[in-house]
Amino acid sequence: SNVPQYDNVNDIELGFAHSTAASHILAYMWTNPHGQPGPVRFDACAVVRDSETKRTRYEAVIPWSKLGFDGSPKGKWMGFNVLINDDDGEGRRGWINWAPGIGEWKDPSMFPKVLFD
Repeated sequence: SNVPQYDNVNDIELGFAHSTAASHILAYMWTNPHGQPGPVRFDACAVVRDSETKRTRYEAVIPWSKLGFDGSPKGKWMGFNVLINDDDGEGRRGWINWAPGIGEWKDPSMFPKVLFD
């Protein structure tokens, strides 16, 4: 939806984290109209760390069904945003995001729109 708050109709807020205590990527859905918020498991997730360049890359294959699509969403649009937190377990020190509407407050009407092709 293009409204300034989550509408509980089609909004999903999904997060990923790497934990040295877990053998896999931790994933959590805070907002999910298809079920209760909580942990979610994805079969294809990885953290790729390059120690020389000190870069970390998260990779995740998210099935369309987890986003509420029955099959391919070709020709459909959705608001989409990305935020990366800096939090090593002692509290959030900062973040960087693609667009406003997610870091300080939740306003999906500010999210860039992507069209599935």
